[in-house]
Amino acid sequence: MKSAAHIELHYLPCQAFLSAMMQYKVQLELQETYQKRSFRNKCIIASAQGLTMLTVPLKAGKHQQRAIKEVEISYAEDWRRQHLRTIHACYRSAPYYAHYIDSWEKLLKQEFRYLVDLNLVALGLLCSQLGIPAAFEPTTIYAEEVELDLRDRINPRTYTGFPQTPYQQVFAQEQAFAPNLSTLDLLFCTGPEARTHLSGLDAYL
Repeated sequence: MKSAAHIELHYLPCQAFLSAMMQYKVQLELQETYQKRSFRNKCIIASAQGLTMLTVPLKAGKHQQRAIKEVEISYAEDWRRQHLRTIHACYRSAPYYAHYIDSWEKLLKQEFRYLVDLNLVALGLLCSQLGIPAAFEPTTIYAEEVELDLRDRINPRTYTGFPQTPYQQVFAQEQAFAPNLSTLDLLFCTGPEARTHLSGLDAYL
């Protein structure tokens, strides 16, 4: 039986996050308060100019003290179109881009009120395209002590500390391999082999 691991919900999560889903019985932390400087509303992909962060803007307010389930997305700017244009620019030449992009266009054209709902749907789509069972359970209470605590283990300051075997990225001729980007990078670049690449991260979680 897999060990249970608690982890917070990310936007278009990085590859170590999906590797954890393969390795553990994941408990998604939905009883926390929102934390800044995290991947809860952002992800990192590779562009021709280097690493690029995609951020989902949030409605004004003191999110730091607000329950994560109550954090609302702002549509004051057309961030969905911006994210799609950036994804197109970064990955249209990737080998498996055409195979997967329609589903992501459909998802990012939807309007979700809450950040949690967007992230849950996006995570489910990633699992489906990777062939990974979406075997995660939302938490019903917040527990300080859990069996395996991966909450905030993967964040913008630490995500590169999860080494992996390099794969061919879109801008490999101009840039060094960038580890542990959003799983979209791995999916568009390696397609059906993405799941095999994810297994190489297991030892570092």
